[in-house]
Amino acid sequence: MTRLDRIVIAFLLCAACAATPLSGAWAHASTRGAVAVVRCPAGVRHISLREDARYRVDGLAGSVILEVHHGTLRVVSSSCRDKVCIRAGSIDAPGEAVVCIPNGVTVTVEGDERSLDALVR
Repeated sequence: MTRLDRIVIAFLLCAACAATPLSGAWAHASTRGAVAVVRCPAGVRHISLREDARYRVDGLAGSVILEVHHGTLRVVSSSCRDKVCIRAGSIDAPGEAVVCIPNGVTVTVEGDERSLDALVR
């Protein structure tokens, strides 16, 4: 391997590092402390994503159990028939939402920064 080969490899490594987008862990670290807004028939409730906990929300057709774990929120249990809200997975970035239509429960993450939905070149 010649000196020129080493220079080219070093340049390519530096270019690859510069072109790599920021990791998801760093991007989500800024959303820690965001607030989840829960809208249900009983009213509006704000839940901090900083503290791990479980919350019970009463809906139109029964209850929905929400779990906050490591800065993410997910629906653990729901009385609805199809369980689409449970299969929706965890949310943690501002603008993301989980909805349980049969129970009339909507959970939206709000915060200062929004992540990109798409990037068009």
